[in-house]
Amino acid sequence: MQTETKWYVGLGAVFTAFLGWLYFRPRPTDFQFPSQLPPMPGGRGTSPTFVGEESNGQTVRVGVGESLFVRLPSNPSTGYRWEIASISPALGAPKIEEMPGAGVGASGWTRFIWDMTPNMVGTQRLQLAYVAPGRGGAVAKTFSLTLNVG
Repeated sequence: MQTETKWYVGLGAVFTAFLGWLYFRPRPTDFQFPSQLPPMPGGRGTSPTFVGEESNGQTVRVGVGESLFVRLPSNPSTGYRWEIASISPALGAPKIEEMPGAGVGASGWTRFIWDMTPNMVGTQRLQLAYVAPGRGGAVAKTFSLTLNVG
């Protein structure tokens, strides 16, 4: 009987160790989008353009018919959110996707998506602000981008 008890206790210890590893295992902290993707089969023959924090203050060339993806880190549990501070009128409103982090208080990201159309040709500017609406609109950081569309 004592041998069986040791076997179960040993199995429980292994299971507990596995659960500990599963919970505390290293996870990627910052996923980076590739700068360009190959054209989609049957698509328009253009690739989307991906930018993130590393493109802050820079100029990016985007072709007509391409999509622009701006992905910025955010943590909704802090009350801060990315909002459009100023934007060239031709760009219009983007599609906005928010992805919370994996756990409570974990960092996630916000993605803004624009599809470039012929009426956007030329130089366009956008500025985003990381603001806390409940704190008098305090701005924690900004992101700006100049687009050469064409």
